[in-house]
Amino acid sequence: MKITMKVAALAVLLAQTGCSSSDANDHNIKSAIKQYLAQDSQAFCLGLKKWPQLVTGVELQMRQTFPNARAGKMAYLEQARLVTSKEVKGETIGFFSSSANEYQLTAKGKEFQQQSGDVCFAKPKLKELIKWQQQSSSIVPDVVATYRYEATDVASWATAAAFKEIFSIEAAPVLGPVPVTVTLKLNEGHWQVVTPAGEVAPS
Repeated sequence: MKITMKVAALAVLLAQTGCSSSDANDHNIKSAIKQYLAQDSQAFCLGLKKWPQLVTGVELQMRQTFPNARAGKMAYLEQARLVTSKEVKGETIGFFSSSANEYQLTAKGKEFQQQSGDVCFAKPKLKELIKWQQQSSSIVPDVVATYRYEATDVASWATAAAFKEIFSIEAAPVLGPVPVTVTLKLNEGHWQVVTPAGEVAPS
């Protein structure tokens, strides 16, 4: 009986102090965003999911002209010992065949590889919850929140100036993080971020 009364008293206290996980408050919104950012899908990656990578002879010849194209990216990763290369037979046109380079991840490179195959170099972490607001257009109001993140666990090979130049697009979110706006929905009593596809992101 005493235990039941204590539980009931605790429930009343939680309700009075707004500590329910279904409440829309700073604590719950921050917690949902932190769980969202901790997912592998939110890591900062190179966008190279298919291995080995094949770089054609034409691409290799154009490396100096387009240093941030695929040939330049593979050369940087090879210098960082994340990949190794070998020459293979390329495309055959008529009686002529060109050579190509095949790049495969090394043991070091695989340390940064996700299950998707992509190679990632940093993770986002919630820095500041700028603002949030409940939308009154639905029966259970959604929450629209704006936050700012910071990059953490940045790989040493992704800190060099050359990386930021060659992987300029991939490094942009890390170099100049901008405020991000997301929508949150209640899912089984907990607030969770909705993905761009309209699905509740797994926690």
